[in-house]
Amino acid sequence: DPRSFDAARRLAERAEDLDDAGRPAEALAEYGRAAALLPPRSRAAAAVLNNLGSVALDLDLHDVAEEAFARGLEADPDDPALLYGLGAALVAKGGEVALRRAASA
Repeated sequence: DPRSFDAARRLAERAEDLDDAGRPAEALAEYGRAAALLPPRSRAAAAVLNNLGSVALDLDLHDVAEEAFARGLEADPDDPALLYGLGAALVAKGGEVALRRAASA
């Protein structure tokens, strides 16, 4: 539906503006709304999910980031930014696990 695509584009643009303005939590929500409007296996969805994952990483929401990058890779399996983002999210999560283990020892 072209209207959904246009609405998603507007939401993604707003999310980018919010992130640029130092309001990443609000940007994350807008990217999530935009992704929900797009066909899950579209390049547009992959781009929005990459941005969502990047903002989630900035907010230390590693599980959210991992899910966003993984969903993006379902849409575009060869996208190097999504592959890098997924790796970064997994490394960040691994760091969390190591810290939890050290703290409980």
